[in-house]
Amino acid sequence: MIGWTFCHPPEDESALIKEQWTGEGLPHIGAVCEVRRIAWGDTWSKVKVLCYGEKRAFFQNADGTEQSLRLDKIEFRHIRTPEQIAAEEREAKAKEMYLSVYFAVSEESWDHVPEAMRETFRKAIDAGWQQVAP
Repeated sequence: MIGWTFCHPPEDESALIKEQWTGEGLPHIGAVCEVRRIAWGDTWSKVKVLCYGEKRAFFQNADGTEQSLRLDKIEFRHIRTPEQIAAEEREAKAKEMYLSVYFAVSEESWDHVPEAMRETFRKAIDAGWQQVAP
């Protein structure tokens, strides 16, 4: 017996998604979210969940192609808002600034930087700091 089946959502997909996905467990069939392969450090990709098998998730990529990946090798998250994207970019710039000032420190050490110092770097980013070539 095959452990999965294909499913085609009805034209009115709202019938499938009775409540919003909370971020816990797997997204509902028909949900639009982001996925990435955990071990490969992939970037997040926007997908539409088509169906699940016993070991694989099947989804449609933003370009319309279909793909499946092993459930134990991927993670899902909500589509980020513009505000979340801006906050992540700000944090990445603050980390980059920290590393350029403290160049002998490894990237992992950012996690150990005191919050007050992180906020100082964030404020410098907000004030227009940009790294230039020497």
